Formats: sequence, structure tokens, C-alpha cells
Amino acid sequence: MAAAMSVALLVALANAQDAAAQSPPPPATKASEDANGHPLASFHAGLAALERRRTSRLTILQLGDSHTAGDMLSGRLRERLQRRFGNAGRGMLPPGEPFIYWRPHGHVVVQAGDWTVLSSHGAKPPPAAYGLSGFVLRGTTPVEEILVASRDDKGTFDSVEVGYLTRPDGGRLDVLINGRRLRSLQTRAAGRTHIRRAIALPRASRELALVPHGDGPVDITDWSLLRASPGIVVTSLGIPGAQIGVMSRWHWPSVERDIRHLAPRLLILAFGTNEGFGSLAGLAGYAWMFEQRLARLRRAAPDMSVVVLGPPDANRLPSYCDAARAQADARRCQPLTPEEMRDYDALIAARNPRLCHWHTPPGLALVRRAQRQAAQRQGALFIDWAELQGGPCGADAWTRSGLAAKDRVHLTREGYHRTADHLLARILDGYPGR
Repeated sequence: MAAAMSVALLVALANAQDAAAQSPPPPATKASEDANGHPLASFHAGLAALERRRTSRLTILQLGDSHTAGDMLSGRLRERLQRRFGNAGRGMLPPGEPFIYWRPHGHVVVQAGDWTVLSSHGAKPPPAAYGLSGFVLRGTTPVEEILVASRDDKGTFDSVEVGYLTRPDGGRLDVLINGRRLRSLQTRAAGRTHIRRAIALPRASRELALVPHGDGPVDITDWSLLRASPGIVVTSLGIPGAQIGVMSRWHWPSVERDIRHLAPRLLILAFGTNEGFGSLAGLAGYAWMFEQRLARLRRAAPDMSVVVLGPPDANRLPSYCDAARAQADARRCQPLTPEEMRDYDALIAARNPRLCHWHTPPGLALVRRAQRQAAQRQGALFIDWAELQGGPCGADAWTRSGLAAKDRVHLTREGYHRTADHLLARILDGYPGR
């Protein structure tokens, strides 16, 4: 009975929040469905064309928060897909090391010198024409360098694409292979424009560096590592701590050009954890905002299939619960009562000890409901990550099983790999020869 009452309260609150949206959601866009309404029809058709060698490359694009930024989920997905369909390269990466603990799967990235990292994440991000990566890396002197190297032969590359911004005082950007300059890119121009240059490299290169020449600042938005062989590219671009609203700070002409250039046949949209930890009042209008962002991404690539990966379960132990935190690992998760869900914002504000136990924030259920409905209206496939974990308090159960970290938010490598295997099974469901 308590579980039923909890759901009823969440639905009632969600309905009230949906009504608070100031404008209706965007119209449905279902171009990627087949005659039977399969949301991944376009993606499956692309896989078939790749296997028959009617096309040489199929790109999957994943956008999200820290679960994407860690590249353990997407790295496992990339590895398994490339094992079956061929390895066409790592794809697009954010420039340099835009955040701490950036560890791209299969590669090493080193950022040396006094680079300035501009991020679209935050209340007041520095002004910049942010593209799909959400970052701009600014350098000025030859002592600054960003380097990417493959860990093994699976990560070698035959070409690089460098994204950068032109500016009236811009300088040259040197491209080095194994420490030797191969080419310089001129970033000086009268206007500010987002440029992308493709450069052929010695076959099966393992190490690439970008270095400012020293004759003016350079602004790098991304770099892509590609192989000449046919196969899959999984481009994963995540921003730790981000919410779907980060996209409002992006320069959409640049974003749309990036998406058209990548021409992904599948988009995996994986936001929601950080939204779910916010206040319930702050989620008013979230359903409309999420669907508006989803629809805009789809308009940039009408033939792209879409998967909305709902946030995993995550458990919270409020920071004010000092005594409880001292025994955090020993304390088990307890679902909130209907009254605690209803009064959650007030209880948190009052630092009420009733919440001093691990619990799933009620906002996560609202976020999932909004994402599921947006996916249905937009012809996308919704996958409930929390369902794989067993629902509320699943994060605590996964922590005790070695599948989630002690923060009950992020997963271990094994947890992300289990998720990736589940995701792979879902996106290949119905594809011949699965």
C-alpha cells in the first residue's frame, strides 16, 4: 500500500509541474520509425548497410553527464560493437583534459602547460561558441601541448579532425606526429567561425599532439581520431555534474554543424542524475525543457534513431547527517514514506533528521517520468537504467554487490559494463543476426 501511495503522490506532483510549463512541448518527430513503429529502424538499417559494405562508417553519439564522461559505459559499448561490426576509430573527444580524471577508454590524454579550459557547465560559463563537446581549450605558447596516444593497436588512427574557432588575433596550431610537426592550422580570420579540418596521418599512428605555434591564441573545441577501415565509431561526450539544461549554453549553429558532420545513426541521451538530486519545485517545466532539447537534436539529424537512457538509481545521505555519515557504509537504504516524499523540499531545508538514511531522492522518479513521456512523443526508445538495478534503493544494493561506488551515485567498472551489456542487448533487439 505504501508503494502505491508513493507512486500516486509522485504522479500528482508531476502533473502539477507539467501544467506549470509556460508553453506546450514541441511536435512529435518520428521519422526514424519503420512502418511497424520500431524506434531503432534507422539505426538497424545503418548496421545492415555497414555489414553489406554499402557504407564504410556508422557513428553512434552519446551525450550525458558524468556517467558518460567516465567513458566506462561507452567504452564497453564501443569495444563490443567494434568487435562485431569493425573498428572505424575512437571518434570525437573533448579537447585535452577538460576535467579531472578524464580517462578515455583505450587512450591516454596528457595536457601540459598553462591551458585555459572554458566549460559550458556552471551558472555563469565563460563566453564562448561552445560546440557539441561543451568545452573550449585556449592556449597561447609553444610550451603548451595536448597529446593523445593509443594504449594498444586497437586504438591506432589514420586521420584526425581538429575543431577550432577562428578569431581576428588567432595564431597557428601545430599538428605533431611522434614529436614531429606535420602541419599547421591557421586560426586567424576576420570573423569568429567554427572550423573543422581533416588531416591524413601516417597509417596506424599511435601518438598525436597539438601545440600553439606562439603567434596568437588558439581555441580548440574538439579532436576526432578515425581509422580508414570500415566499422563503428562511438563518440561519447559527457560533462561531469551537467544537466540537460547545459545545452542552452551551447552555440547551436556550431552544435548543429557538428551533428550534421558526424551524421550519427543513433543518439544515446543520458542525463537526469543531477536533475533528480535537485528540489522538487525546481523540476517544474522540466518535462517541456527535456523534450525541447531532444526535439532540437533530432532536427539536426532527421534520420537518427534515439535512445533516451533514463538515470540510474542513486541514493542520498544528506550532508548535514554527521552522525549517520560516520556509519554510512553500514547503513542500508530505506525508501521514503509518502509523507517524506510530499514534504521533501521542506525537510531538506530544515535539516530534518528523518532523512538521515540512504534514500532515493523523489526527483529521480519525476525525471524518469518526464523522459519516458518525451521519448514516446518523439519516437525514441526509453530504457530505464534504474529498472536494471531493481528500482529504488538499487544503488545501495549494487554498492554492496561491488557494482556501484560508495557514493551510491556512480558505478564501478563492473557496474558500467553490466549496464553497457544490457544497453547493447536492447539496441540490437530485433536486428537480424543478433
